Amino acid sequence: KEITYIPKKTTLRLFLISIFPLFGIIANITLVNYVPIDFAALLFPVSIVLIIFALKDEYFISIKPFARNEIFLHAEDAIIVLDNKGNIIDNNVKAKKVFSKFDTLFNKAFSELKHAYMHFPVISDDNAYGYFEEDNVTYQVKRSAIKNSHQVKLGSLVTLTDVTENMTALKTLKQNEERIKYLLYHDQLTDLYNRHYLDNFLMNLSNKDHPMPMIFIDMNELKAVNDYFGHQMGDKVLIKLAKIIQSHCSEKDIAIRLGGDEFL
Repeated sequence: KEITYIPKKTTLRLFLISIFPLFGIIANITLVNYVPIDFAALLFPVSIVLIIFALKDEYFISIKPFARNEIFLHAEDAIIVLDNKGNIIDNNVKAKKVFSKFDTLFNKAFSELKHAYMHFPVISDDNAYGYFEEDNVTYQVKRSAIKNSHQVKLGSLVTLTDVTENMTALKTLKQNEERIKYLLYHDQLTDLYNRHYLDNFLMNLSNKDHPMPMIFIDMNELKAVNDYFGHQMGDKVLIKLAKIIQSHCSEKDIAIRLGGDEFL
């Protein structure tokens, strides 16, 4: 049930409207022998002006709940209103679409959403948030307190904001960062570690590290292969050699292409 509160200014205007004509009549009766003025006719325009202002305020009073209701019902975010016991007392259209497994959300415990949707985050405290994915859409779930003017908590507001685009961009950025990091330390042709990785590895060695055996490999006649069969064939030979080297390495071994036809 919606309750409409009339502002004090409007209440005062309505009161004045009701007594202004009465003042005019009383003035006419008491002052008729002294002042030849029709006070009732004089105060009547004032009453009309006050009526116009009162009706204007009444218009805003009546339209505000409908405007707020429209904003709430058709907001892009899914919105759920909880009482202090954690029961759902209201929700908008988007929330009904997101949680379509339920015929209605009204009067259900907020915890029931977790039982119906396995990946729904457990958010029991105000000012907490989490992430929830449903039908390939990622939502950021936030919970905040609803308080009155005396800062007394009346319930909680839970909003689900579609952040799919942001999460996709973040995932792409992370993948690009990982790819850049990979290319920084790997040879693009053979996928073996490169000289930059070797330099970084040697720089981080300490005196306490044990001696390490190394095998230096230099492939012969690569230039001849490139000259007679083309660089594509030369690249295939390098890739084949890299795979052979890698196949003879254990998990603790490191295979590196130093550049050209040189391997370590």
